[in-house]
Amino acid sequence: MFYRYDDAAALYLQALSVQPEFYPAYTRLATVRWELGHLAEAIRYAEKSIAIEPAVGWTRARLVWFYVVKALHSRATRKIQVAELHCLGCRRVGW
Repeated sequence: MFYRYDDAAALYLQALSVQPEFYPAYTRLATVRWELGHLAEAIRYAEKSIAIEPAVGWTRARLVWFYVVKALHSRATRKIQVAELHCLGCRRVGW
């Protein structure tokens, strides 16, 4: 399925230029950035949404998901780095 995420992001940013405290636009923009693979930006926009309206559950749930993915990615990256170092060590001793 084809989604026009870049167009959606532009529209959310336009909405925020008119009404900077419109928290749903920040949450939707966070989702768009996530879908495009920009996790750090997604987290930043979701945090901004929560700063404006802290009681909204769907925004908080989305941010929690972003944090979980970030933690899993960090852990996976560390494991890959350890495995690569191990492989380098194996090559040095001739395994």
